Formats: sequence, C-alpha cells, structure tokens
Amino acid sequence: MKKETNRNIRLGLIVLIGTLGIIAALYYVGSKQRLFGDTIHIRAEFYNVNGLRSGNSVRYAGIDVGTVDEVEIVSDSSVMVIMSIDRDACRFIRKDAVAVIGTDGLMGNRIVNINASHSTAPEIKEGDKLLTYRSVEMDATLQTLNKTNQNLNVISADLRVISGKLNSDGSLLNLLLDPAVSADVQSAITHFRYVGENTAVLTGDLRAVARNLREGKGTAGLILGDTVLRNNVSRTVVNIRSLTDSLAIVSGNLQSLSDNLKNGQGIVRVLFTDPEYLKKFDSILMHFENGADDFDESMNNLKHRWPFKEKKKGKR
Repeated sequence: MKKETNRNIRLGLIVLIGTLGIIAALYYVGSKQRLFGDTIHIRAEFYNVNGLRSGNSVRYAGIDVGTVDEVEIVSDSSVMVIMSIDRDACRFIRKDAVAVIGTDGLMGNRIVNINASHSTAPEIKEGDKLLTYRSVEMDATLQTLNKTNQNLNVISADLRVISGKLNSDGSLLNLLLDPAVSADVQSAITHFRYVGENTAVLTGDLRAVARNLREGKGTAGLILGDTVLRNNVSRTVVNIRSLTDSLAIVSGNLQSLSDNLKNGQGIVRVLFTDPEYLKKFDSILMHFENGADDFDESMNNLKHRWPFKEKKKGKR
C-alpha cells in the first residue's frame, strides 16, 4: 500500500512538472507572437516582400515591437502586410513613419523595419497604413555585380593589350622616355613659356595704347579726340594725295621727254646728238663769252672817263 502511494506521488509530480512546462512554453511562444499582450494592427503595402512570412519580427529603431500577422497578395504589383504592434510602442511610432523590408543579419530571416520619424505627426492607431519604401533586392544586386564583373574582365583584357603595346619597341612610352626627346620637349616648353611672357607684355602694351586712345593721350589720341585737328589732318591727306597725282603727271611728262630723247625726237635731242649743232652751239657760247668780256672792259673804261670819273676831294 505504501509503495503504491509513493508511485502515485511520483506520477503526480511528473504530471505537474509537465503541465507547468507546457504552460511555460505556451506562454513563451505566446509572448513572442504577441498572443497575450495588448496590441494593435497596422498595414503596409509593398511591391515585393522578398520572402517575408507570418511570424517574422517587426522592429522599430532596431527593437522588436511586433510581428507579422498576415501577408496577402492584393494585385500583380502589390502585397499587403498586416502587423501586430505592442500598444506600449505605439506612442513612439508616427503616422508618417516608413516601413522597409530588411534582413535579420546578413543572411537571416526577413523582417519589417519601421524607420523612426522626427516629425510632429500623431501616433499610429488601429488600422493605420504606413508608407513604404522599395528596398534594394538581393537578386538585382547580384545581377548588377555579375555585369560589373563581366565589364571588369573586358577592361582587364583591354588593359593587358594596351600594356603590351606600351612595352613594345617604337611605342609612345619609349619615345617619351628617350632623353633626346625629353630634352626637346623641355626646350619647346621653355620656348612656349617665353612666347607666353612676350604675348602677355604685348597684350599689356596694347591695353595701355587702347587706354591712351580712349583718354585722348598721345598723338593718335589727340588726332582721334580733337575734331579740328582731325579735320586738318584729313585736309592734309587730301593735299598730299593731290600733290602725289601732280607728281605722277610730271613723272609721266618726264618719261615722255625721256622717250623722245631716246627716239631722237625734239630739239633737245638734236642739240645733244647732232655734231654740227654742237659745234654751232659751242661757237655761240664762245661769242657770248667774248661779248661779256668786251662789255666788262668797256664798262671799266667808262669809269675813268667824264662824266663817270670820280672827283678828288679837296684838302681843308
């Protein structure tokens, strides 16, 4: 009898411990799923949930504040997610908060992250719908990385070809590394610098000349600024042009006279080219010279004759 009583006591203790364990497990699971807490339900509409399922966590500022209750397909481009949020956390979440689907760790389960809002909007209530942001999809990221890898392979191959050409004989790199070419390039740069300095000086001089012209300084500035002087200069230019035309006419006449002399035309040509006329011309000149001498002698004789003779002054 005593043995049976002990056996019943042990059996009762085992049943009691099992019951307490089941209750604790149910409570733990219920607390994780917000089955026994005071919660509200809110919604968020996404384009793609990327594997989000019921029971996944909902976090606000990195803290678990709820769970995903239901995931429903609304249309071909919209999925509705219904979430249970602890009422204690609702006073921190605003109506303009943004929900984003993320990952728990690097390769963990999908979760819903509610980004904190610093606005003065009212807190969320039962049935509110949050704004959503389309996050970067991992598949699209992997495809982009794959294309980038392919492009890098092509670029690497091109660089290998370019490197081979640069290392070959007669390449531009070898030409640039030649000391003679380097010296020539340095000399050319020095000449370019010298030309640039001279150009700067010339530009400064031209700027000074232009400033003097605007201010009426110098001869050119005076001519351009003084109306009377400018008119005088204009008339002088006209007179010079007229004189040039006259000189051209005289030059033409002299050219015509020269042509006549060369062709044996005119009295001058006859006088200078005919020997008989030259002899006659010399004879005439000699007669003129003799006549001038006789005239001088006659005048001297007249000075010594009365009444041209000078009277002598008497003594006092």
